[in-house]
Amino acid sequence: MIFYKIAALICLCSYYSVPWRTAVKITDIQATIVEGSYPWVYVQVSTDEGLTGLAEAYPIKGVIGVLEEQLKPLLVGRDPLAIEPLFNYLLERTPGQSSGGTTLAAISVVEIA
Repeated sequence: MIFYKIAALICLCSYYSVPWRTAVKITDIQATIVEGSYPWVYVQVSTDEGLTGLAEAYPIKGVIGVLEEQLKPLLVGRDPLAIEPLFNYLLERTPGQSSGGTTLAAISVVEIA
């Protein structure tokens, strides 16, 4: 029973109030196209702690351009474990573009990775 109380307490704590968590920072974002039945776009997010995230992007033309030109400068140095704050940060920094389409596909693939 005490385990469930502890688990509930941890879930109720806000993300930034966890004292034992060390800061992790994004160091690089790379995108690769793999040709197949359609061009598969894979994105790799690397961190200073050696963690790597990999995700497949929605195959829209321009996702790699948005990642490299718009999102990468905003993401390098940020904490990849702060998923929801990072998602909101990217939405705020891409006004008028993030309601759908290529920009939202690029934000989504970073969120998944």
